[in-house]
Amino acid sequence: MSSAIETIKETELREIFRDFDKNGDGRITCEELEMALLKLGEMPSNTKIGQLIQQADTDGNGVIDIDEFLSVWRRQMAEPNEQRELADVFSAFDVDGDGLISEDDLNQLFLSLGRPIQGIDLAQMLILADLDNDGQVDFQEFCTYMKQRS
Repeated sequence: MSSAIETIKETELREIFRDFDKNGDGRITCEELEMALLKLGEMPSNTKIGQLIQQADTDGNGVIDIDEFLSVWRRQMAEPNEQRELADVFSAFDVDGDGLISEDDLNQLFLSLGRPIQGIDLAQMLILADLDNDGQVDFQEFCTYMKQRS
């Protein structure tokens, strides 16, 4: 029974992918994702669209193919509450909304909480989760770090 339901869901997800993929090339671009989200009543910023692409784009080519699309949905269906909770927490840390947690974001967050922290301590906080050593933490790095801690 479960496998039949999964097949139906995958069929529906493939149809959704085709709806998003306006030019039919098998890839969802930033522009196609923006159009799809606007059609769904969302008003996504360029930053948000970039975040969504980055979260799904496992091969790093800047677009979402069908396998990446299905993978995101499978993860979301497997752990919907955990993913939403992590996204909410990430958003709280991403003060400027650019899809990355920076030292400045952490500084602003702690200042708003009335708990200023020294720059060295902020940098050390980032180092723990910054897997690619670019000085910032993206959503994937944040999720990896949070899951390792639990």
